[in-house]
Amino acid sequence: MTATITPTAPEPAVTERRTPPPETAALTSFGHYDYADLFTLTMDRPAPWTSEEWLRAMCEEVLGRPAQVLWRGVLGLRLRPGPSTDRIAGWRISGSGEGWTRLEAPGWMMSVQLVMAVDGSEATFATFVQYRNGAGRALWSRLSAVHRGEAPGLLRSGYEALSA
Repeated sequence: MTATITPTAPEPAVTERRTPPPETAALTSFGHYDYADLFTLTMDRPAPWTSEEWLRAMCEEVLGRPAQVLWRGVLGLRLRPGPSTDRIAGWRISGSGEGWTRLEAPGWMMSVQLVMAVDGSEATFATFVQYRNGAGRALWSRLSAVHRGEAPGLLRSGYEALSA
């Protein structure tokens, strides 16, 4: 008996930066932020999807309801339920431009902005956190490592969802 091995496409590379470059940091509307990170997925060809399509795939299709428990219950973010053209998974679309979209969610411990930028064959996902109090700082100091561990897989899963 012989087995047929079907070659698979290489997994897109994801790089992490703890300090977003100025052009990405300029996309947040926070006057200051206490935490930021950035992940860039590099594809083998230019992406045909918009930054909003990326965010919808990642936040609604890939993360779905389990993320709502984390965002609302653990982080205390105020998200609006239900489908909407001006929201993604309850996050308000607070800004957009050529190749980028910014989501925002306020909370009693922290406010968070997610920025997705698409430029050619690169899709960049950045997180900006502004602490409202010591509880937010203490919570995010523990959860940020989990976030950084999951973000590369989220980008890859978003890519797979969009490619399907």
